Amino acid sequence: MARLTTPFAVADLPPAPNRALALDLARAGLAVFPVRGAGPDAKKPCPTVRWGDDATCDAAAIDGWWRRWPDAMPAIHLGRSGLLVVDLDRHDGGEDGIKAWDDVNRGVMAPAVDTPSGGRHIYFRQPEGRAHGNREGLLKGRGINIRGLGGYVVAPGALRADGEGAYQPLPAGALRAAPLVPDWLYALIDPPPRNPSRGSNRGRSRALLRPSPMPALPATPTRLSRRRSTRCAPPARAAATTSSTEAHFRWGRWSAPAGSRRRRRHRC
Repeated sequence: MARLTTPFAVADLPPAPNRALALDLARAGLAVFPVRGAGPDAKKPCPTVRWGDDATCDAAAIDGWWRRWPDAMPAIHLGRSGLLVVDLDRHDGGEDGIKAWDDVNRGVMAPAVDTPSGGRHIYFRQPEGRAHGNREGLLKGRGINIRGLGGYVVAPGALRADGEGAYQPLPAGALRAAPLVPDWLYALIDPPPRNPSRGSNRGRSRALLRPSPMPALPATPTRLSRRRSTRCAPPARAAATTSSTEAHFRWGRWSAPAGSRRRRRHRC
């Protein structure tokens, strides 16, 4: 499938268009950071940039990045900017995300940006108090990716440094005015669990299957225990006839002194 052509004339762009674009997005309140603009690592954050922490609207920080990496493309931190993007892929031999979106879309109109690879980004705003992540839910496997909290996309209007094209430009204000994520889309990407009570039932089933402890039985003397007690108990000490020393040698650990009769010790 042929790629989409660059949607605007590159020759008409101002010097350092990506830097100017990043500053424009920051002025609109969108957190940005630099990503590589060419090579096998294109679209990955520039070295030493921790995009989750470093994305910013600060003009000084943005100027410093683009002085260091003038060919970098600006990317938008979607979670910090309150945005959700439906990323439609279109590759030879793969699922056609654009066609799949047309099948599920219920006529909603939202800002759309064509990408150099032939795909498309659809922009929505997330409502206050809701921050969907990158889960596709029921749309998984149809060429549709979801980018939200914990995700980012290359900004509209970004120019690749390797001549592979550019992202369709779109005013930063249009992103801020994007429609809220519709309920039907949330129902697709964040469906409720099929069996909400499954977890509690599973725990209950395990509790039912767990063997209960056996009740302690009362200790009752048996014939063997009575027999052992009579065999193993030493004879009562006679105060007048048995001294402690003699009892010790009879029933203790040591044998009787030499010359005395050795008694056989009981074993219990």
